[in-house]
Order: sequence, then C-alpha cells, then structure tokens
Amino acid sequence: MVKNSYKELIRFIIVGLMSTSVHIVIAISAIEVLDARPLKANLFAFISTFLFSYIMNSKWSFSSTLAFNKFYKFSIVALLNFLLIYTIVSINEVLKTPVVYSVYGIAILSPIISFLSLKFWIFSNKNSV
Repeated sequence: MVKNSYKELIRFIIVGLMSTSVHIVIAISAIEVLDARPLKANLFAFISTFLFSYIMNSKWSFSSTLAFNKFYKFSIVALLNFLLIYTIVSINEVLKTPVVYSVYGIAILSPIISFLSLKFWIFSNKNSV
C-alpha cells in the first residue's frame, strides 16, 4: 500500500508539472501564433490542461478507467481548489500580509488536497462506480 501510494504521488507530481507545461505552451502558442487575446488563450489552455490532467491522472497516476462520475468528481475537486485559492487570497488581502504568503499557502495546500481527494475519493479502489 505505501509503495503504491508513493508511486501514485510521484506520478501525480509529474502529471502536475506536465500539466503546467501544457498550459504554458498552449497559452503562449495561442497568443503568439493565433494572435488570441490573453484571456481567451488562457481559457483554452485551462480547458485543455484540465482534460489532459484528468486523463493522465486517471490512466497513469492512479491506473484507473475513464468514467463520467470520476470526471464529475474531478471537476468538483477543481472547483473546490479554486474556492480555496480565492479564500486564501481574500484572507491575505484583508489581513494585508505580503502576497507571497498566499502564493506559498496555495502552492502547499492545493496539491495536498488534490492528491488526497484523487487518491481517496475519486480513484480509490473501493470506488468502482
């Protein structure tokens, strides 16, 4: 179990790094090559990266099948992560603390919550439906 969890964690980290790279390449390509506005380019990059991340985490990180209910749960986790980010940034602004505090908080909490949600809720072995 521990060995498998470690392997899943390493793969999850790799998928996260790959997803970040995919987002950057798509957004910059859309802006530079297609002359897209930054907001549209990043929206397209976000959607593409979201799908890439779901597929790679399903198939490679957690060796699971693709299924609508898992995609739905994956979407919920993404939305909750957005709300976490919004909350952390809002608290940071109210407290007037240095911006770097919210960046570090997000960088630490978001991946931990995502991994635990994916491992124990979305792709858990007992979660076959």
